[in-house]
Amino acid sequence: MLDTDEGGTLDSDEIKAGFVKIGVLAPHYNMNQKLIELEASKVISRSDELNIFDFVQFMHVFATLSEEMAPNSESTEEVYGKVDLDGI
Repeated sequence: MLDTDEGGTLDSDEIKAGFVKIGVLAPHYNMNQKLIELEASKVISRSDELNIFDFVQFMHVFATLSEEMAPNSESTEEVYGKVDLDGI
């Protein structure tokens, strides 16, 4: 769903597009900057391409900062309840 180029990793554009599409991220949010900040703080190893391990770390941060990253959107819990995991 997120890995649109099927490269096995996710870049900021892929993450942002998917999150905007499901309504958990504001379209104007600077995802690239957030990933750079997470790399600088050693939460993820690379900000340009996230492997599965970095994506899990990112999701942990996203869950705790979802109000900052997507104000006025549905809560993360509300959206997760709508995600079709069978299509993954």
